[in-house]
Amino acid sequence: MRVVKIGVAWWTEAAPPQVIFPEKPSSCPILETILEEEREIEEDDQEHEDESV
Repeated sequence: MRVVKIGVAWWTEAAPPQVIFPEKPSSCPILETILEEEREIEEDDQEHEDESV
């Protein structure tokens, strides 16, 4: 059996926030860039050149 209450709204109104932020504040940690050593980069380049031949 369904009970209906008269005079009680099933919806609510909400006002928009007074200050609208363009971006959400992030809770993610800042990522760090991992730098490769020049020696490793040169070795990788040589491997790619050898494969293409």
